[in-house]
Amino acid sequence: MTTFGCRLESYCSNLSRTMLVDPSRELEGVYENVRLIQTAVIEALKPGRKLSEVYQIGIEACKRQDASLLDKLFSKEFGFSTGVEFRESRYTISPKCDEKVREGMVFIVQISVGDLKNPGVKDEQAKETQEFEQPEVKKAKNVSYKNYEKFPQDEEIDTLMIHVDHHHDSVILPLYGVPVPFHISMIKNCSTWIENDTMYLRINFAHPGGNVGKTSAPSDNLYNAFLLINEMRKKFKTKEAEEREKEGAVKQDKLIIAANQVNPKLKDLCVRPNIIAKRDSGTLEAHTNGFRYTALRGDEIDVLYNNIRHAFFQPCDNEMIILLHFHLKNPVLWGKKIYGDIQFFTEVEEITTNLGKYPHIQDRDAVASEQMKREMLNQTFQAFCDEVLKPTSSCLVNLTESPVFVVRLDDVERVHFERVSIQLKNFDLVFIFKDYHRKTQMIQQIPKASLDIVKEWLNSCDLKYTEGIQSLNWPKIMKTIVDDPVEFFETGGWSFLDPFSDDEDESDESDFLSWDEESYFDDSDSDPDSDENESEEETTESEENDPSLDSDESQAKAAEDEWDILKDKTKWKKFATVDKAKMRRREGEGRL
Repeated sequence: MTTFGCRLESYCSNLSRTMLVDPSRELEGVYENVRLIQTAVIEALKPGRKLSEVYQIGIEACKRQDASLLDKLFSKEFGFSTGVEFRESRYTISPKCDEKVREGMVFIVQISVGDLKNPGVKDEQAKETQEFEQPEVKKAKNVSYKNYEKFPQDEEIDTLMIHVDHHHDSVILPLYGVPVPFHISMIKNCSTWIENDTMYLRINFAHPGGNVGKTSAPSDNLYNAFLLINEMRKKFKTKEAEEREKEGAVKQDKLIIAANQVNPKLKDLCVRPNIIAKRDSGTLEAHTNGFRYTALRGDEIDVLYNNIRHAFFQPCDNEMIILLHFHLKNPVLWGKKIYGDIQFFTEVEEITTNLGKYPHIQDRDAVASEQMKREMLNQTFQAFCDEVLKPTSSCLVNLTESPVFVVRLDDVERVHFERVSIQLKNFDLVFIFKDYHRKTQMIQQIPKASLDIVKEWLNSCDLKYTEGIQSLNWPKIMKTIVDDPVEFFETGGWSFLDPFSDDEDESDESDFLSWDEESYFDDSDSDPDSDENESEEETTESEENDPSLDSDESQAKAAEDEWDILKDKTKWKKFATVDKAKMRRREGEGRL
């Protein structure tokens, strides 16, 4: 309802309109009944009639139209008289008013009903909006003091000096003779300097505004305020960072301790990352619904079974450590940080080597002892895993080095080989996930001798792969896909990664050229000039070692033939935008 009121020559008037936005038939019926009740009340307002009788006529009209509206009446009166005062409380259309209607009186008649339900309305959009805005609502507002009673009483405030309130994370500044509080989150930074025996304190706020200054003596208060403000800013930023860390964490269920004395356990284990303050060994024990790691100092870490997505056991064959690794479904808050991976390991031998230690005559016995220790550890860990774990076989992992690398193959859509060329000794491997919002992961500097082995492994995992000689700008490519996935797949999708695909004809080239092609290539990782220099060094070295140049000429001829094939491919002409002058020079030299 929209109401507009005005006053003319000290007399009040009022105009109201009821608006229904996309109402259902039930609401339209209720509105029509209310309008008829209002009409009956207006017709009953005749000089000499009591206002209580007018109210009773309205009730009778309501019973005739819709008796269910009696319980939904929003007010116990149907209007009031207006005049010099907007509402004459003496003249109300109510059941207890015995005043009579007089000639020339003006009444405002309003019939209001509430608690109406519309079964046809769906609250899906409202629920989505509520879920979207809920995190923002939960955030506490940075308010220094909610009321004046909480304002601190201090001598510095009374003497109009700068006061730092640690309890409320606020700074009270004297502005124009009035102490004004500012929350520490509003202060961007502050600085001090001395000029002509005068000390200045400058406070920059997060929101720019005018400059305000105040002169006071001595300068001790300014310097102390400068130190206290900087200290408070550091603590406040640290607190905010910890709260952001806690946002993505999931609270685990309580660990159920098994009363059995023979629970599977492993001793002398260390944990990575360093969740415990100091590195210490401990025991990992399996209980009813999870593991508990107990350090010698008494620190405890619980990992529940229902939060473990993947479990890995890596024996100590050809490694310096033997480990158990858990990749979690949801990050867990341990200490003040959240972790998605946790690892328990034992060092088989010292990772560091003492260069000053001379070899001993009994090295063979030491090697045999070490091998026996490795076998014993492998058997111990394997027995523990057989009792409580089912190791994962659908992931590609690197667990020895930190940070750990874990890729779940079920989440991977395709794999792309970068910098695959006869001139280069290494190549890169890029994993593209089914969730295009997820950042791609890359393995760099893989020896070229492993190319066929990796391809065979991908075939065994039923993963499609492509290859190319350029390094692509994957963040820009994924952003383009996420912005408009329909256009991406209509214009060929991932076919641009395969330079030998002939799925599309030349007529589709104009559609692909609408993209910013050159921006998809990343020159930071792979420099064509450096590759060219690398090839020149290899060629020069081969010429010095081998007096016959027949093999080099055949390689150059093969490279030239390969380049001619690539030039004829539609996709290659679209996405491999190489400088034409450099192409001609390379063609003349017989290399890519």
